[in-house]
Amino acid sequence: MGIDVIRLGGDQTQVEPRMGVDQLAQPSFQYYNLPNPSLSIWLMSMPTQQSVFPWWRYESKIDEDIHALSESWAVSNPQSLFDCLFLTHLQKSVGANWFVVFPGNIKTQGWGSLREMDRESFKRGQSCVYHLHAAFQDRLTVNWVPFWEPQSIVRNPGFGSLWRLFSSSPGDEVTRCVTFFSLSNPRFLPDVVKLFIENSDHRSEKLAALTDWFGVYSSPLSANHAACAVFYSQSKEVMKRLEILKGEFMATLKEAQREMVSDTRPRNAIRILSRLIAL
Repeated sequence: MGIDVIRLGGDQTQVEPRMGVDQLAQPSFQYYNLPNPSLSIWLMSMPTQQSVFPWWRYESKIDEDIHALSESWAVSNPQSLFDCLFLTHLQKSVGANWFVVFPGNIKTQGWGSLREMDRESFKRGQSCVYHLHAAFQDRLTVNWVPFWEPQSIVRNPGFGSLWRLFSSSPGDEVTRCVTFFSLSNPRFLPDVVKLFIENSDHRSEKLAALTDWFGVYSSPLSANHAACAVFYSQSKEVMKRLEILKGEFMATLKEAQREMVSDTRPRNAIRILSRLIAL
């Protein structure tokens, strides 16, 4: 028997058919090898204009769980749930010695909503100018862009601060991006930071030679765009670790999709997050 979801709001109620797992968006993964310079690229992308989770359609003011999901977890739609799940798997897979570049506009547009520990995490980082900007629509574009407000390179942020800083960023008109890199040799850190500050025509090539890997995660703010993650490395071992990330993330995503299809309520989304993440 089919189950309908009642949509409440305005003067009428609307009935929407429940989505099946086979109707939900699934990630695609691609791998590329460049000969000169020698560089491997790992890409995860989602299809545009497709929902990754079924979602409720009633107002948050009539449901305490929706309010808790938004206030405690910064999750208010299917995309932010997907972002949270992917980023927690990414952090668990990369280990120590990884760095996150948080955009500077957080300080002017999302600063007041952060916890004190999040603001301290941002402030203890190294100021820089450039970050990677990625956008995926009918094709992928990735560029190094400067930012007028000083950005912050933070080493090993806790996931709670990472997630809240990321989700508080207003992004640009179509995407919200965050840049990462891993550096097992700390002697290279001054040279890496320099690449994030000064203008360079060969920033990616130089960064690949210094870091274990670097990359960017992009979350769409427009229905015409989709989530993507791009990682660059000269190490075959890093590519193997990303394969492990893919397998573990896909197992979690598919299970979360099955759970949300069987019980499309905000309380179930809270259960999924609580099982995986401690904020």
